[in-house]
Formats: sequence, C-alpha cells, structure tokens
Amino acid sequence: MNPKKIAAAALLCAMLCLMIAELHEQCEAAGGDFGEDIMQKRGLKGIFQGKGGESSKAPNTWQKAIGIGAFFVMIAVWKWL
Repeated sequence: MNPKKIAAAALLCAMLCLMIAELHEQCEAAGGDFGEDIMQKRGLKGIFQGKGGESSKAPNTWQKAIGIGAFFVMIAVWKWL
C-alpha cells in the first residue's frame, strides 16, 4: 500500500471513532432495555443461539448468512484495496 492509501484509511478510522464517540452519549441517554438482552449473552454462540420463535429480536437464518458473508466480503475488499 502506498502512503496515500494508508493516510486515507487512518483518516476514515479516525472519523469512525469520532462518530461513535459522539453517538455514545445519545445512545446511553436513550436508556430503556435496548441492549440489555444482548449484553447478557456471551460470545458468538450466545448471540447466534437466540430464542428461536419466542423473540422477534433473534436473528433469522438470512440475517446470520448475510452477517457471515459480510465478513468474507470485508476480507476480499481488504485484500484488493
């Protein structure tokens, strides 16, 4: 990678970190039980286990496949960036 691409990637990462830091207070202030169910689960096994048909928040098969596929797409983009 040339220095321009490295600088562009670093700038994008810095912008992403700033955006997340800015939204953190708003998300925390919203409160409620938004993420408490997910926070109680541990690791990928707990997230993908879900509650089946009991919970509407549990990911369905297509959502799991898209999430796993996005990981491989990210690797391909990184390799040929």
